[in-house]
This record gives sequence, structure tokens and C-alpha cells, in this order.
Amino acid sequence: MGHWSDRRGSVVGLYGTLTLVSFGLTLGPPYGLWRWVYALPLFSFIRVNTRFTLLTLVGLAMLAAVGFDRIGARLSRRARITLATALGILLVV
Repeated sequence: MGHWSDRRGSVVGLYGTLTLVSFGLTLGPPYGLWRWVYALPLFSFIRVNTRFTLLTLVGLAMLAAVGFDRIGARLSRRARITLATALGILLVV
């Protein structure tokens, strides 16, 4: 089994699709995909469209991680650690 970055394209496709679909569901009625939710099995119990926001954030986080991996692959180890630290501090602030 290879490194996960060898399969990065499928990861980007999966989380990109997850992000777009969950964002479409987050928009709610009358916009987006919300009007088809009750036609899907197991989705009819969801009454509030904002529950899909968490799924959208997970998809965005994974896409950001893939982007950081692509940028970090070109940097030295020390520069990668410095960049990760700076971005972590920026997120906290």
C-alpha cells in the first residue's frame, strides 16, 4: 500500500464532492438540494438543513489538508514545520 499522497486525486474528488453536496444541502429551501432530501432513504428524519454544515466543514478541512500537503511537499522539513506552526497560530488568533 502506497503513501496517501499517491491517491490524492481520489481523495480530492471524494471530499470535493462531499463539500459541494453538503453545501448544497445546507442552503435549504427553496435553494440547493434540500427539496430532494425527503426522497432519499434515511434522510427524511433530518428537519434542519444546517446539520449539513458540519459535513461541509469536514470536507473543507480535508481539502485544506491536501492543499497544505501539496505546498509542503516542495518545502524543506524545517520550512514545513514553520509554515504549519504559523498557520496553526493564525487559526487560533
